[in-house]
Amino acid sequence: MKFLKNTFIFSIATLISRVLGYLRDAVVAYYLEQ
Repeated sequence: MKFLKNTFIFSIATLISRVLGYLRDAVVAYYLEQ
């Protein structure tokens, strides 16, 4: 059960970092187009 919980937390963290990276890229692209 503990292994499942750790895997779940890891997948959530990966998803969040992906979203943050995507948002950062979008913001950078937006400012570069100014």
